[in-house]
Amino acid sequence: MSYPPPPKFPLSATLPVPERSLITQLYSDGFMEGYFSDITIHIRQDIYYLHKIVLARTKYFRERIPNWQQTQEIITIEIDDLMITSEAIAIVFGYIYGKEDFQMKNILAVLIAAQYFQLETMSAKIIQYINENINYSQLLIYAEFLQQVN
Repeated sequence: MSYPPPPKFPLSATLPVPERSLITQLYSDGFMEGYFSDITIHIRQDIYYLHKIVLARTKYFRERIPNWQQTQEIITIEIDDLMITSEAIAIVFGYIYGKEDFQMKNILAVLIAAQYFQLETMSAKIIQYINENINYSQLLIYAEFLQQVN
């Protein structure tokens, strides 16, 4: 099997600066910029340029990507649950790429998205985050949220 030669970079971009970790670079260049993407995922109106090797960390994608050997793939994921927001999906994908970005303002939508994508560790971390950061005003928000779900 023959592989194409690696892309040529300007000299300033050949190595990450020492303080940038691999996870930071993977998140910024891979997830945020979509460099070297080998899978395109459509969810509602959003398009994500992602990487199979990163998505393989999750049971959800290991079971749903039909051809791991294909060099470029496009898949569409239908999510009918309107409680799963575009922002929550982006946070879940960011988590898969190594960035935890939990905030109380969107935490319930992120929790539902994490559960949708079968990310048990992320769900457990979110529940821990909620327990550590909950206050009376948050309880009112959660009660309203639960009324909307039911």
